[in-house]
Amino acid sequence: LRCMAYRALGLGWGRALAARVAFDSLDSSVASNRRFTSPLLGAPLVRRFGGFYPNDPWHRGTSGEPRGESARRSKASPDRTESELSGLLEDLMGARQSRPASLGMDEAADALTRWWARETRNGGCDPAPLSSRRASVLVPLSRGPDGGVQVLLCTRASGLSTHAGEVCLPGGKNDDGEGDVDAALREASEEVGLSPGDANVLASLPPFLSKGHVSVRPVVAAIPDEFEPVPNPEEVDRCFRVPLESFLTKEGYSFRDWEFTRGKRIRVHRFERGGHNVWGLTAVMLVRVAEIVYGRQAEFAMSPPGPGGTDIQSIVSEEHPSANMEPPRSMM
Repeated sequence: LRCMAYRALGLGWGRALAARVAFDSLDSSVASNRRFTSPLLGAPLVRRFGGFYPNDPWHRGTSGEPRGESARRSKASPDRTESELSGLLEDLMGARQSRPASLGMDEAADALTRWWARETRNGGCDPAPLSSRRASVLVPLSRGPDGGVQVLLCTRASGLSTHAGEVCLPGGKNDDGEGDVDAALREASEEVGLSPGDANVLASLPPFLSKGHVSVRPVVAAIPDEFEPVPNPEEVDRCFRVPLESFLTKEGYSFRDWEFTRGKRIRVHRFERGGHNVWGLTAVMLVRVAEIVYGRQAEFAMSPPGPGGTDIQSIVSEEHPSANMEPPRSMM
């Protein structure tokens, strides 16, 4: 009966069978109170018969170990919720499938809103900050000349006392009592002249901890294709656009592993894009957004191997008050 119901929704027999087996696997794991990570038979059947494989950018590696806020919650809460049951079929029907390279802004917006809906459904829409000091950045996406997705980036003004000349996303520290979305939109208006009404917010990612111990949350928004930034000379020297998908490839890519705090090492990513070096926190944020949009993992490892290797989103500021705060010199 389930297969017939899935057929009525437009799935082929292969996908209908895969969805049926996936649900049966999930039901059995719930009944036995075991942690569910992926259907034991559903995923191979989907890959073999359905032509796609559910790919969540917050689940990396061959061990099935999840990443991100919703993943950390799943470690603490082994039981599957009714919302996860109801959302699995949606994921199998395409929300997590790998999307083509020719993906445009409409598809990108759909991928981000679907991801955000799952995070909201699973309680991940308002994760705790990683530090008492908070900041927000806007990830402005638009349609490029080739129809693909591009992101607007800035170089910080050369006269600034910190991070002068570095590539960044529009953003800054939250005012007292200010939410992440409001802060990101306000900063984008002040720095590049983007009217808040012209930004269609699609999703907010979990926060990242900067080397200055600031919890920084990316807010992803679609902006008009014809938008022309007006840089504020006190904060921004210039603006440029880069294809978002390029942050999943090894072309022009390098990295350095750095001991962020005693016993914990992170990978500092660097890309040569548009004649600029995009690195550090800005780079890793763009990788995460690209993974969600394109439904696949980057071509490189996100964390150092071996003991102490970790993800920057897994470190909380209070854990390392004596950390060396200087980045690798080769990355400056």
